[in-house]
Amino acid sequence: MDVAIIGGGNLGCAIAKALAKRYKVVVTRRNVEKIRFLEDVGCEVCSDNLRAVDSSDVVFIAVKPRDLFNVLSELRGNLNGKILVSFVAGVKIDDIKGVVGCKVVRAMTNISAEVGRSITAYYTEDLTPEEEFELELMLECMGDVVKVDDEKLLDAITAYSSAVAFMAKIFQSFVYAGLKLGLSKDLARKLTTALFKGASELLNLEEPEVVIEKVTTPAGTTIEGLCKLMEHRIDFGIVDAMVSSAEKLKH
Repeated sequence: MDVAIIGGGNLGCAIAKALAKRYKVVVTRRNVEKIRFLEDVGCEVCSDNLRAVDSSDVVFIAVKPRDLFNVLSELRGNLNGKILVSFVAGVKIDDIKGVVGCKVVRAMTNISAEVGRSITAYYTEDLTPEEEFELELMLECMGDVVKVDDEKLLDAITAYSSAVAFMAKIFQSFVYAGLKLGLSKDLARKLTTALFKGASELLNLEEPEVVIEKVTTPAGTTIEGLCKLMEHRIDFGIVDAMVSSAEKLKH
């Protein structure tokens, strides 16, 4: 199946890099020069949304919410018989179907799709089992895939797409800590990268409480650090950040 990606922003480009490993992909953006680098991974780039849609079987749309309905109005006559997959935050399927007459899927992922390490959630009532199977094969290029049974869950899941930035901020803080402790930036970054990878693998196997218990000893260095984290209410800060991101979709 050939894919058009309408909207070559950060997310659209991340999706394109992942899909280009298995599919023929065309990506659009008004200023094509900003996405010319995608040609190096096998994508076609252009500024003509209609031409991109006409040459595709599946259309991924990754534009800003404020631009979506203008783009859909432009494309609606060319979408018949195609599958439209919207990665536009906060816009419901019924609203999209008010403009177009094709099959619609609403999905959300994050820029880790670029390296095949995202998790993509999607919701639809339109596809046949065969079409869902083909769609999931596409989405698996970006990482794990989950179908949700309630479209409302996608608003909460959208907050997790923002969380890549939160994780980057936490990563950066660990590097700064290394610098403060006298390590070089390169060594601090290498240690932090290994720390994140190792912790991720462990937490895939065991509950957080188990991992914490294995590392923490009475009157040791770890409990000293954990008490500082609790003093700064890091856990509440992360929860607040996630909830605030999700709540923003309602405004």
